[in-house]
Amino acid sequence: MGFSTPKLAFPPTTPFLLRRDPIHFASTPHRFAFLSRRLCIIAIACVVSLLVAAYFVWPSAPDLKISRLKVNSLNIRTAGHLFDLSLGLMVKVKNHDLYTMDYRTVDVAIRYRGTVLGHVKSNDGHLRPLGTSDVNADVEVDGTKVLKDVVFLLEDLLKGSILLDTVMTIHGRLGVLLFDFPFKAKISCELIVNTRNRTVDCGDCHSGD
Repeated sequence: MGFSTPKLAFPPTTPFLLRRDPIHFASTPHRFAFLSRRLCIIAIACVVSLLVAAYFVWPSAPDLKISRLKVNSLNIRTAGHLFDLSLGLMVKVKNHDLYTMDYRTVDVAIRYRGTVLGHVKSNDGHLRPLGTSDVNADVEVDGTKVLKDVVFLLEDLLKGSILLDTVMTIHGRLGVLLFDFPFKAKISCELIVNTRNRTVDCGDCHSGD
């Protein structure tokens, strides 16, 4: 008598499949456009940075300004030369650069209707980076040089004020690294001399003659 082995029944199985999400690649034209935009932005940023750096580092001439002004003496005559005038000025020289400056001279001239009545030159000096220097000047004005404009001068004397102008010029050299560059700066200012109370005021100033 024989025995039979029972057969086990298993439920049907479903085959296991791996699911893969599709991989999307950017098309070549879009990648080039993206890279081009980035490179353009980087180039613009570099140019702006260079311009800003050049603005602060690029050498420039110093500034001139009258910081103090007074009448040392004023004599008015009715014959011969009409007046003698001595003016005391303090000129402030300002270096805005990050380099040193050596100026040879500061020339201060006093004019009446375009005629130079007197001028004085200062000695040489040195300016540190972003530094200032005060230059004192006493200018003697010769009244005999205004004979061609004597009518206008008489009118000014009757009004009690004389309108003069001063021209300040500075010459020197600017040291940039291992190089020296010459520079020149000029400024003109109106001077109103009150002949009654012996005072002088500074009016408008502008660069050049």
